[in-house]
Order: sequence, then structure tokens, then C-alpha cells
Amino acid sequence: MLSSFFLVRYSVKTVPADSEILAPEDLAVPVIDGVPLFEMLEDRYPGVDIGLVAPPSRHWLGQPAYGEEGRAVILDGTCGVAGCCGVMACITVSETIVGWSDFVAWGRPPLPDALHFDFDRTAYETAISAVSTLSASEWIFDLGDCY
Repeated sequence: MLSSFFLVRYSVKTVPADSEILAPEDLAVPVIDGVPLFEMLEDRYPGVDIGLVAPPSRHWLGQPAYGEEGRAVILDGTCGVAGCCGVMACITVSETIVGWSDFVAWGRPPLPDALHFDFDRTAYETAISAVSTLSASEWIFDLGDCY
């Protein structure tokens, strides 16, 4: 069964307001079956830098530009280093389906077992193509939770 896929855009605001973070602040946030992926997982940063996935990038289309061992970063790390606490997955692209599988994450609570999603390729590519035109919603990142 195929999962639905779309993207939302977050503009990260920090608390306290004058704080600087190392993680990206203009985010592409994957939403699967109506739920942001980071809400399905425990204690995760909500997305990745929008420039990483917006066209002409092929990062989420089977040609990862940021990741490890052939996996693409799906959710960045709070420190700006996905290999520290980000979430990565293998992305396979067929004629009609895009699959996310073989998820890994470092430095945080374990991921659910057998995490896997298949998406309709046309809808998936349409969502990625439109991400840079989306209005950003403000997302508050409380740095007090990190220290």
C-alpha cells in the first residue's frame, strides 16, 4: 500500500530569540500519511535544509548529496551534522514508486523496527518540485531542551 507524501516548509525560530543554532533554519519537512515524519519518531529535528531537496537537487530522488553509506539524510541533526543525530534512509526510485527504507539514526532513541514507506512517484516529485514556493510556518526550537 502506498503512503501519501507531501512537504511543508518551516522557518526555525529559537528560544531564547538571540540564540544561534548550527542546524538549518529553512526546512523542507516530510509529511507522510498526514503526519510529519519527525512526529512519528522520538526527539528529532523536523526536516532538512530546503536547498538540499528543492530542484534541481536529486537528493531525495536516489542521488544523495548528504548522507552516509548510500543513504540520504531525511531529517537533519540538531547540531547540523546528520551523522551525529540525523535520520537517513535508502531511497529507491522506480518508474512509478519511490521507496524509503533501511533507515538509520545515530545518537538518539532508536527508530521503530521495519520503518519503510512507498510513495506514488508522480505525487512525490510534484511535492518536491513545489517545496521552494511554499510559505514557511514558524517552528519554535527551544535550545533549553538541548543543554
